[in-house]
Parts: sequence; structure tokens; C-alpha cells
Amino acid sequence: MDPRQKSWELLIQSLLKYGGETVKRAVLWHLEHAYYINETNYLNDPERLIEALYSIYGRAFMIIEKDWCYELKGNGLSCEDDIIKALKALK
Repeated sequence: MDPRQKSWELLIQSLLKYGGETVKRAVLWHLEHAYYINETNYLNDPERLIEALYSIYGRAFMIIEKDWCYELKGNGLSCEDDIIKALKALK
């Protein structure tokens, strides 16, 4: 699987852990319609993605972010506790 696609999939898994299917769908809808971020363009502006997720979750996103980074590492992708840097490396 393409690392960029895998990274998005791992974000989705992390969102599911902290809210279930309904919350995941709502977050993805909000990302797409309010921020114009989706699976195909999320690496174009990682800072905007993280900003959008923080706007949705507030400081609670820190937990999801750490989980996402942990999952990236566990799947052979780079992440040294800086998700923006990790996403930029995937691009």
C-alpha cells in the first residue's frame, strides 16, 4: 500500500478509536466541506490539516495525534512525535 494512503488510513483508525463511526464520519465531512481537505489532498498542507483537527477536537486532538504518530511508526513510517514533519516527509 502507498505510504500516503496508509497514513490517511491510520488517521481514520485513530479517529475511530476516539469517537466511533459516527464521529469519524462527521469529522471527515467537516474536513471536506469546511476545510476542503480529503484523502487525496491532505498532504498538500499538513499544517492546515492539523489546524482543522485541532479546531474540531480542541486540545483533545493531542491524544489522537500521539496515537496517529504511534500507528505510523508501527507501520514502518517515520514519525518522531511531530506529525506535521512526518506528513511533509510523505509528500
